[in-house]
Amino acid sequence: MNSSTEWLPAVSKVNSQSYVWRIENFSESRSRPSRSQQDVNGWCSSVFKMSFVQYGKVRETDLCLLLTHNVIRGENGTINQWLQLSLSMPPGTGIPVPILDRTAYVRNYCTAWINGRRKERLCMLTADLSQSNEFLFTAPEFVLYHDLLDKDKGLLCSDNLTIVCEIRVYTEDISCVNSWLFQPLKPVVADHMANTLGEDLKQLLDTRDGSDVVLVANDGQEFPAHTFILASRSPVFAAMFKHNMREQQEKRVTIEDLDSEAVKSLLDFMYTDRVPGITQLETTSVTSLLSAAHKYNMPRLKTLCEEEMAAKLDVQNAAEFLYTADLYDAAQLRTAAMHFTVIHMADVKRTDRWIYLHAESPHLVDEIIDELADLMRKLILCNSHRV
Repeated sequence: MNSSTEWLPAVSKVNSQSYVWRIENFSESRSRPSRSQQDVNGWCSSVFKMSFVQYGKVRETDLCLLLTHNVIRGENGTINQWLQLSLSMPPGTGIPVPILDRTAYVRNYCTAWINGRRKERLCMLTADLSQSNEFLFTAPEFVLYHDLLDKDKGLLCSDNLTIVCEIRVYTEDISCVNSWLFQPLKPVVADHMANTLGEDLKQLLDTRDGSDVVLVANDGQEFPAHTFILASRSPVFAAMFKHNMREQQEKRVTIEDLDSEAVKSLLDFMYTDRVPGITQLETTSVTSLLSAAHKYNMPRLKTLCEEEMAAKLDVQNAAEFLYTADLYDAAQLRTAAMHFTVIHMADVKRTDRWIYLHAESPHLVDEIIDELADLMRKLILCNSHRV
């Protein structure tokens, strides 16, 4: 058992005490009564001393931990075999269990956990203020018995169960820190979203500070950028700037197949790893981004575009999306568009885009026919088995 004293902000002094209980050969013991405590139907730890606040005074008391079976029936009628962990006076000593006053909830804070592969099953033990209380603190649903014996959960180490019980006693008035202690504030750093790496790089893009290359859209609009960012995000840009190519010499890259909106979205992604407002972009713009992702070898951007297009699949665009996915090797979108087309074949065939698909990519039409044939074969087999 170890003990320490901590000082919290404001006026609260905290005494922290912990006790480590190790039960060896747990699975073999099968809840044999303790030799020293024959009236305990479970496991009983050795006697140890801890202090807690009772009626405004700190008292040091002989204590022990009890691990007992607790059968709880669930709402659906299932029976769950829990192990209940309790902090109590040593049973069989003849010493009455002291009754805790109402300050027990805010002056004594008892927690326990299992030291398995990591710190697990952390829970708070509640104080019992009834007049006929059996335990000082208890957790009726500490751990499922079945979970302890499950090797995959890693709660037992070499068949030894290690339980740590900690009592934090607040010896002074804690009204000033009560809300801070039991309702912890969110991490301060997480609230400063304006200073994330993505936001800082976006500011670098917007201010154009240190830009050394210009991207030119097909409508003539220019976008200053940074070669080290472009090269780190795309192996195609990296090769472009590494070798003695015209773009490397002129520090100017003309992207003839992207308009200004698509180039802006491309740069936003390269600097922040996201495309702001992608759900509001026109389908043509998302398709252009998919083309750029394929051209500049940017798989994550391709995935974002595929997911957005797959979410907007309908009868009118299914054939076009299937053609586009096949053209740019977008496997996720290709599968989604193929399944949609097969299921809604009768309606998709009536669209102009189906005529274009039939003319430009007959291999896709053949693949759709094969899928339909396979589907019909499975339906026939299924019906024959039912008969």
